[in-house]
Amino acid sequence: MPLTSRKVLLAALLGALLLAVSPAQDIAPDEGHRTGLLREDEARLREFVETHPRVAGVRVNWLGLERINDARSAQGRPPLEVRAVDRVGGELVSARPGEAAVLASASSLVAAGDLPVSVDNSLLKFFPPIRSQNPLGSCASFSSTYYQLSYMAAFQRDMDIRDPADNTNKYSPKWSYNMLNDGKDEGTYFGENYDLLERHGAVTWADFPYDTNFKAWCLDPAAWRRALAVRIDPVQYLRDVSEDAGLDLLKQLLTNGYVMVFGTYVSSWQLKAALDDPSTAADDGAVGEAVGYWVNGAEGSHGMTVVGYNDAIWTDINGNGAIDTGEKGALRIANSWGGSWRDGGFTWLAYDALRLVPLVAGAPTTPREPAFFNDMVFLLTVRDSYTPLMTGEFTVKHAKRDQMRLSLGTSTTSATTPSTTWPPTALWGQGGAFAFDGSATAVDGTFVLDFTDILTAGAGARRYHLGMRDGTAGDPATLKAFKIVDLTTDPATEVASAQVPKTADGGEQVYAWVDYTYAGPDYNHPPELLYARVSPSSGTPSDTYMFSVQFTDEDGDAPAVRNVYVDGTPHATTYSASDGRYRWSTSALAAGEHSYFFQFEDGQGGSARAPLAGVLSGPMVYAFTAASLSPSNASVNGGPFTLAVIGSGFVPGAVVTWNGNDRPTAFVDAGRLEAAIPASDLALGGLVSVVVRGPGGGVSNGLTFAVENPAPTLASISPTRANGGGADFTLTVLGTGFVSNSSVRWNGLDRPTTFVGATELRAAIPAADIAAGGEFEIVVVNPAPAGGLTAPAAFTVTDFTVEATPASTTLSAGSSGTFTVQLAPRYGSFDASVALRAVGLPRGASASFSPASVTPGSGGATATMTVATTARKSSGAGTAARPAALPP
Repeated sequence: MPLTSRKVLLAALLGALLLAVSPAQDIAPDEGHRTGLLREDEARLREFVETHPRVAGVRVNWLGLERINDARSAQGRPPLEVRAVDRVGGELVSARPGEAAVLASASSLVAAGDLPVSVDNSLLKFFPPIRSQNPLGSCASFSSTYYQLSYMAAFQRDMDIRDPADNTNKYSPKWSYNMLNDGKDEGTYFGENYDLLERHGAVTWADFPYDTNFKAWCLDPAAWRRALAVRIDPVQYLRDVSEDAGLDLLKQLLTNGYVMVFGTYVSSWQLKAALDDPSTAADDGAVGEAVGYWVNGAEGSHGMTVVGYNDAIWTDINGNGAIDTGEKGALRIANSWGGSWRDGGFTWLAYDALRLVPLVAGAPTTPREPAFFNDMVFLLTVRDSYTPLMTGEFTVKHAKRDQMRLSLGTSTTSATTPSTTWPPTALWGQGGAFAFDGSATAVDGTFVLDFTDILTAGAGARRYHLGMRDGTAGDPATLKAFKIVDLTTDPATEVASAQVPKTADGGEQVYAWVDYTYAGPDYNHPPELLYARVSPSSGTPSDTYMFSVQFTDEDGDAPAVRNVYVDGTPHATTYSASDGRYRWSTSALAAGEHSYFFQFEDGQGGSARAPLAGVLSGPMVYAFTAASLSPSNASVNGGPFTLAVIGSGFVPGAVVTWNGNDRPTAFVDAGRLEAAIPASDLALGGLVSVVVRGPGGGVSNGLTFAVENPAPTLASISPTRANGGGADFTLTVLGTGFVSNSSVRWNGLDRPTTFVGATELRAAIPAADIAAGGEFEIVVVNPAPAGGLTAPAAFTVTDFTVEATPASTTLSAGSSGTFTVQLAPRYGSFDASVALRAVGLPRGASASFSPASVTPGSGGATATMTVATTARKSSGAGTAARPAALPP
């Protein structure tokens, strides 16, 4: 039986150190699940990026604003102004192919510090239940159609789709997979799935339930008709997600509520259990869960869905038991292998796994694949409130559907072929040599296509064509019926073609048509309002305030209604050619806080509002102007003093407030007030808001007074050393200039600190801080204003190294061998007892130590490890080899 002493000794060492944080162990990969994503080659990828918009920046939508303000509130920061809100889809700054200037200038439009520590969109009511693709290779359709489309339609339309028994609001991956897989269970491409959703939408799971049949197409025309309601906008993509800026954009999108789809070699994921970072509680729910930290090959091309992130999750990627740069943070991933897989169908993927070159020192590098195919993710939005204007409905019959291509078109009423054509994604040479139901026998199929994209309003009488082509002789295609349905009339107008039936065979192209005068509109894109604001945002009643907004309309429609509502009263705006904004100004606002919103209409039935709901705050009109304070700062724990507020418009009876609390105030004149500030107001360092309040209730703008902290000094710490692997302990720090909000910082990280007095602090040091040996810096930090940090004191954590001899031993089955294990202290004397044990031994092997525990002390210690093997009927010899050096 071959034994490897490297494995035996390393396992023994890891089990013996008892350093509080157990090194993360690799988790076995999953087996027995289908994948199925066809990875785009270079040509397909180039075609995709040249024809689809790329996300270059992200503004904030309603959900993002809610989450960001929750995060800011938790940090003690004021909320973002509501005026920054955009509708879902409207917050994306997208670069069309060739728009390099947008890419160069957009990037992150939301500050990274504003983002929450963690987001999980799968917990929202918009996310469908986890389901399984097995036994089919339908992952691309499952991630794009079931997870992403179902979620985004619910998100944009505010629907709760969590009920697993209700399949009328979830979209069927069978719709996409069966249409696109050429009649073979061999997977599909992302690009073709998104093309299908863009041109046809999708049928619900209720209309076309997912099962093991991968050949049959949906033959219910009513389901095809309903599918059009969820036609998507052109799918967009985000690239360079492994870079800091790209990852930040990805997190902003997740914060705004998006879920995104990506490709990966899932069978090559290497996994570890998330460990607990004791400095935060934000990772507690994920401790012990599997995290993909390295992709070491190209097995299992698979489509998955990003639903969230958590910056606090720690994966010990290099296995050293310490939190290193690049080891924090992971994405939350939804999979299509059922709810019994991993954490209810979800798993984690470390940020560092996205990189071709890891950020973590000592992380595995060879072989290595970036976790996301092409370093990109896909995102989609559903067309807002979409209803088709006209459809073409037809019945065809064919025994071999892959020979048939259908198309829509328009022309003058004298033409027998269309001048404008619209090729669908479905019914375009797909499905393999099968009938529409997946059998070998021709059957009728009735389908519905959308004319909306090629309609022209006011064009008069036009000819509306359905084209049919058959590619191979011997199996003809038959067009049995064709009609158009004008959905802009009430009731809908149906006109049937007299050009049917028609047959095509062997490369023949035929057309059937309907002559019709369409009186409805062409597709009206709803207008958008951007960058609503008032300037200045604050002032006095004598100032002029300008309310303005940017109006955009993809169809080129000018606004028919262009109002700004200030305090509920509408005012018509006027267009300014100098900057392309609509404006209204006033000099008649009374003192107090005001609100406003914009409401525009395009004259074609479309409207836009900014914000989408509620009102924007502003301007704040102040009754008085506060210009300066004298003094503007004081030292913490100082004595009482008189604060002068310099400004204009002050009146007798005005009161100076200190962080919202009234202070005794003397009226000097219209330009000066004097307030008595007690010593108790200087007990805590920080920034204080000073505002003047008038006797009639009006207020001034705020000014800031700084209560400044002293610069601390550090005299000594106790204790000054500890053995690695010890328990939590309290560190006492002596010095001068300490204040109630001073912090003790351990090697750059603040630790929970108790203020004893101006000369003493006590800090709670977790066991994780002494899990590894070394010299660590201790400083005291007094926060701003003023304040500062002390010179460092050194704290020593001792540990030990392990060496074993001999270099190798040859063992026969049933025999035993011995190693001398030498423990040498580092960074000083290691005075704790080390219990020796071996874990992870090969089958049939056992190890014992003599003595069972040792204390390295200052001079080191030695033990003997005996490895015994079990005799087998078929014996053999093996080698137990010791590496040249083993890390501690």
